[in-house]
Amino acid sequence: MFSVLACLIAGVVVGHFARDYRAVRHTGRLISFTIMLLLFFLGVSVGQNETILANLSTIGAKGVLISLASTMGSVLASWWVYRRFFREHAA
Repeated sequence: MFSVLACLIAGVVVGHFARDYRAVRHTGRLISFTIMLLLFFLGVSVGQNETILANLSTIGAKGVLISLASTMGSVLASWWVYRRFFREHAA
């Protein structure tokens, strides 16, 4: 846990001092690519787990419902945070 927090704090410090560099302005694309890569490997891990695949049919509608509710909650929370804190800076 300490290493995760140390990496986060190091990133904040580097980001603070490197915010004027052009390459740093494109970190959003790198973050999106990294998230997609992590999701891909999560899918590979799930696909290799025979227990999950065998019980996939029993997960069924509850799993889909929980996933959709979680996604909608995240979207609504993100929308609220954007409107509350970043709306005046977007234009």
